[in-house]
Amino acid sequence: MLKDEGVVAGIPDLFVPEWKLFIEMKRERGGVISKEQEKIISYLIHIGYVVIVGRGATDASRKVLKFRQV
Repeated sequence: MLKDEGVVAGIPDLFVPEWKLFIEMKRERGGVISKEQEKIISYLIHIGYVVIVGRGATDASRKVLKFRQV
């Protein structure tokens, strides 16, 4: 059903176009990046996007704030 709706495996969960930022959310413990995600993340970085992998909401927030300070 998700494929019918246009969802592509491996694309990070969140996207902030103005900042060219993708955010992949994982569990604080035990969340792993799939092979599809590794490929997509590598490609996105290669073409100039920033990709953050957040291990829970607090970690993701901290990483986004750090990225915005640069």
